[in-house]
Amino acid sequence: MSRKPTRDQLARFLPTTELVRAFESLFDLSAGDTGAVEALRAAITALTVRTDGLQLAQNDNDVSDAVDAARVSAVVAALDELTKAVDGLAMAPPVIPSSAAVPVAPGSANSVIVSCNFGASFAFKAQTVVTGLTWVTGTTSLSAQVLTPSGVDPDEMLLLHMAPVISDIVPGDGFTVTVYSVPEARGTYDVMIVGV
Repeated sequence: MSRKPTRDQLARFLPTTELVRAFESLFDLSAGDTGAVEALRAAITALTVRTDGLQLAQNDNDVSDAVDAARVSAVVAALDELTKAVDGLAMAPPVIPSSAAVPVAPGSANSVIVSCNFGASFAFKAQTVVTGLTWVTGTTSLSAQVLTPSGVDPDEMLLLHMAPVISDIVPGDGFTVTVYSVPEARGTYDVMIVGV
């Protein structure tokens, strides 16, 4: 993780104390803090307007000082990158603290292994309806993983891009398991489903 810059380091390229403070807030952002992201956007806009004004003043006064021109150009480029980064922060999904997660009692998981058959020729998907599972409820969290068959190289599984999907959940009975393979697969693959 990078070290937070000092106020003196920020003052080297930021023209006002208000902008220095605003940029300090960048390093204090917590994930998904909408208010801080909006405050930072406002600071970037203010600095962009001020930098545009500096560029116009240089052009109007026909300033030939290459160092000042390079400094302003560097700030403009940095602002462009910073704007992209702030936009990325605004789109980041919120972080849910682990304390908000629902605890699961040890040993309360159920599981089943289901076979999905793509058939003898290459196919895009294989589907199996699973019934008779009384442990499935409306609130059961289900996850699926395609198992590597005995004697098959795990790299082949990666190349097949197997994606298991669980749908049509019927409490007290079961669900449908569909396995998709974009490059297409053939034969039978076992899928392990764990329900909590």
